[in-house]
Amino acid sequence: MRRRRGRMIGHVWPPLRPWARSPLDAHARQDLQRANRLMEIGDFANAAFLYEKLARKVHDFGLPRQAAHLYVQAARAKILAGQVKPGLDILEQGLSTFTQAGLWEAFERVGSRAVDELRQQDQPQAAQDLAHRLDAMRLNRPLSMTPAELKESLHRALPLKCPACGAPVRPDEVEWIDENRAACDYCGGMLAA
Repeated sequence: MRRRRGRMIGHVWPPLRPWARSPLDAHARQDLQRANRLMEIGDFANAAFLYEKLARKVHDFGLPRQAAHLYVQAARAKILAGQVKPGLDILEQGLSTFTQAGLWEAFERVGSRAVDELRQQDQPQAAQDLAHRLDAMRLNRPLSMTPAELKESLHRALPLKCPACGAPVRPDEVEWIDENRAACDYCGGMLAA
């Protein structure tokens, strides 16, 4: 092989592993970073718009786990903006995306956390409505799967925020690639433990 201006001709680079690719182009990644910043400063309505837009894009790309987390984040932002009913509708869309993909552990964890957050925000009726919706969605769970079979994820040290998009990182919810690496739930970027 001969070199031309610093690169080798005829060299085939190994293909990217599926977990190393991100469905988000540079513009979408900027939107995600902007949405995360908007959440931090309390501009929940605009953050909700961006999260929902990104969730639809990622869902269309075929990544249900990331799409579901983005829907849930959009719902959270809407609820914090005072739009409880639309927020619950988007939350249900995110949770049903988990169930359709067979991600029951994430469904249980995110659903119970959402009920707790609604109670903490003085929304007891919304929390009760969501609890009923969760019970109805659980009816679709495969019979072979019981709550006892849903294992607790290992807690490992990860950054508090994704270095690529700035989204919050929860070690008990990320998809672990191996012992030391996990994928961001929002952008699919690599997180090192």
